[in-house]
Amino acid sequence: MEDPQEAKRYASEASALSRRVGFVRGEVEAVQTLVTIQTERGDRQDAVQQAREGVSWSRRSGARRAEAAALDVLVGAHLAGREHEAALRTGWEAMEIMRDLGDRRAHAASLLRVSMLHLVNSQEDWAMEAVHEATEIAKELEDRKAEARALYTLVHVHLEKNETKEALAVAHRAERLFKETSDKRMMASTLLTAMRVHLAEGNAKYAVASAQRAMGYFEEAADRKGAAGASLAMASVHFETQAFERALKAARRAQNILDKVGHMRSQAVALHMIAGAYLSANDPDEAIRYSSEMRSLCKKVQDRKGEGHAMHIFTRANLGLIWKEVDKLEQFRPPEDLNNEEEDEAQVKLNYGFPGVSTDRRERPQEKDQRWDRAQEQHTRIMEAMDKALNVAKEAAAVAKKSDDKELQGMTLFSLGQVQLLAGKLEDALKTVTEAVSLGESSGEQHAHALALILMGEVHFANQRVGEAVDAAERGLKLCKKIGDWAGEDYAKKVLEVILGEPAPGIDEDGADSHGGDAVQVFQGLDPAFVRAELRDQVNQLVGVDDGDTADDTPLMDSGMDSLSSVEFRNTVAKEFKMNLPATLTFDFPSIKSLTEFIVEQSKADMPGERSSGGSDGRSTQKSGIKAGGGGAAKQQADAMKANDKRIRRPCVTGTWDNWGVHEMAYDAKERCYQVTVRLGRNNWESFQIIYDEDWKRCVYPDQKDATPHAPHKLLGPDDDNNGKNWTVGLHQNDKGGEGVCFQIKLFEGEGGIASKVDWVRLGTGSPNVLEASKPKATGLTRNTPYVVGTMNNWGEPLAMTWTADGGFFQYRLTIGSQGWESFQILLNGEWRRCLHPDKKDGCPHSQYQLMGPDNDGNGKNWTIGRHPLDQGGPGVTYQIRLFMKGGEEGIPRSVDWVRA
Repeated sequence: MEDPQEAKRYASEASALSRRVGFVRGEVEAVQTLVTIQTERGDRQDAVQQAREGVSWSRRSGARRAEAAALDVLVGAHLAGREHEAALRTGWEAMEIMRDLGDRRAHAASLLRVSMLHLVNSQEDWAMEAVHEATEIAKELEDRKAEARALYTLVHVHLEKNETKEALAVAHRAERLFKETSDKRMMASTLLTAMRVHLAEGNAKYAVASAQRAMGYFEEAADRKGAAGASLAMASVHFETQAFERALKAARRAQNILDKVGHMRSQAVALHMIAGAYLSANDPDEAIRYSSEMRSLCKKVQDRKGEGHAMHIFTRANLGLIWKEVDKLEQFRPPEDLNNEEEDEAQVKLNYGFPGVSTDRRERPQEKDQRWDRAQEQHTRIMEAMDKALNVAKEAAAVAKKSDDKELQGMTLFSLGQVQLLAGKLEDALKTVTEAVSLGESSGEQHAHALALILMGEVHFANQRVGEAVDAAERGLKLCKKIGDWAGEDYAKKVLEVILGEPAPGIDEDGADSHGGDAVQVFQGLDPAFVRAELRDQVNQLVGVDDGDTADDTPLMDSGMDSLSSVEFRNTVAKEFKMNLPATLTFDFPSIKSLTEFIVEQSKADMPGERSSGGSDGRSTQKSGIKAGGGGAAKQQADAMKANDKRIRRPCVTGTWDNWGVHEMAYDAKERCYQVTVRLGRNNWESFQIIYDEDWKRCVYPDQKDATPHAPHKLLGPDDDNNGKNWTVGLHQNDKGGEGVCFQIKLFEGEGGIASKVDWVRLGTGSPNVLEASKPKATGLTRNTPYVVGTMNNWGEPLAMTWTADGGFFQYRLTIGSQGWESFQILLNGEWRRCLHPDKKDGCPHSQYQLMGPDNDGNGKNWTIGRHPLDQGGPGVTYQIRLFMKGGEEGIPRSVDWVRA
């Protein structure tokens, strides 16, 4: 039933009747219907309240299964309101009920739901534990269908951990098991998950193929809504890769299926995809038509959120119409005669702008000129389009406010501010964009917040407040860089160029800040030396020959490569360089030399800088699109270019001597190396890594812990896979280290400007300009006195723990802050290099972990109180952190836990 009022009336009657007769299951089902109606209308708070009432009633009834079912309904309401931690705590309650009842099948199913809730909260390790427990139960019960569902969930865990190879392998296993149990719907769902994995790997072709197979299985199962969903998934892949014609074809196919089904909500989703595709293809007229149809459907089923999205596309499409009308003015521009200044002076000057776009005002020419009249007519059409766009934008913002979707509210305010700016209503635009910025700050919706900041820069500039304009646009740029919004970055840079009258400062090809008067460099594709070295290494590994045995001009098929290995080689190269490569790669480019040239040229062609999201005429770059950002294929290429640029860029050393502070290295032209001098502390050793441009995502590091020049190792990076992999100077006997001894660390530059090796030289104890550890405070305490440090004090000054002789532990009382959880580590005697930590992030007593340390390898490995449902945490709750010692106060750390105080 798609009449919300009728559905709500029947569900309310069913709820009341169920309560009168004590039919608990009927009451829960009625509540679920009511919650679904409220959620789809955008009344999320009402939905949560309705679900809580259902939980309370089922508890009073004493029916434990009904209580678990009611809790599951509440989980859905929390998720719809983006209350992820509350959803996890509620899901955990439901799981514990099924465990207490001894229903192992239901327990396994609830464990899988809990696993997915852990993923929503970015708790991949806990999600993995829940999946493994569910899998063990399924195997003990010899329930193949339950085992397949566990594998299906495991695919999502691997995907969230960026383990795409493992995710695909598990997806294939899950598909086979579902095939054994003749569950075609789950086979299709598994393939749609595999589609996401392929897309994460940048392989759109395989992603589309997975969606096509999923559609086939849904059709075999006579699931037309599922088939339509698969077709929409296919459209989203095409949309992401900017193949808009294919996206339209897939979306229309879904619409045709849904028209026959008659499900209006699903039809609205298809129309949303179609309108968005037309908008991105710069066809605002069609975008307006389909977004209008979408809005009509959403109003019929009282879907406020859907109506808001329809109105937002409608607004963006009307903006597109304005630009189309503005472009038509160009045909009335008089031809310029640069060779005749007098004639040029006498030419008719027409007003080609309108308020907010141009301040170029000209008087009507004395002599009759038809171009003037036609331009005036066109100007009138522009103003009419402007008035319409203003009304539409205001209505879109009003509709969005009726829903609880903060991102949608922010995006509609952004569009309204843009229209007001174009219309010259600067005071209204500033008011709107200020509201959008405040909403972004309070809601945490970073995408909408970033765009609002950039637009605020445009508004301030229009008001001649240049300083405020630059500040707002730069804040927006930083936020876009933080969240990886490539299109948003491009928008911010263009705005800054307009404000400053020159390319935006502080942006080089690596996206890092730069200072001084140096010109902005342009990345000219991948370095040929790097590409050649990578290809040679891949060939040598594949055919099993020593490095250097394969000449650059030797045909690859003559080097020992056969047809099967050539396919593997092509896939490996495509993944390494994040490129779509032809299946006939080794035949089209038969040698390392020819293949190197092809990949370098391809990287230049695929540079995101070549793709513009807007014109260069000073207009806002946010002309069209459902929302800026998301990046798609262009962003993937941009990330690939940055990741694959291995050249040394302002290297900085960071290490244990001052708690991983960052220090720039000096260049020695004679030795072609960068160098810095460090002094060893009382541990008689120091560990370090090297980062480029002060960017931790561009770290250079060895392939092992405690690497030294005295033992073989590989130099890796620049990337962010550096956890626990450091060089350690002074530890190897050949270093002859000791407290106070100085070493000069050197990073050598190899072919193509790529780092070739790290080395160091012993200098003695009297070196000037040296990096060293600060002297420890004279505390008067034993060497093992523990201190707590964490989010509660912003990882600042360590906080002393006190000894409890009766319990045999050190303790510290911690009160949870407003975010509902706190992370911490323990430092012996307050020293970061003597850190106690778990072997994973978010370690807690409710999940298996190992106590590690004392060492300096605790980066990203913290204990976290309040995030696990069994903590029963929340803002203001106080816990006692306990560090148990073996052998008394001056003994050895044994374990860490906590209890509510």
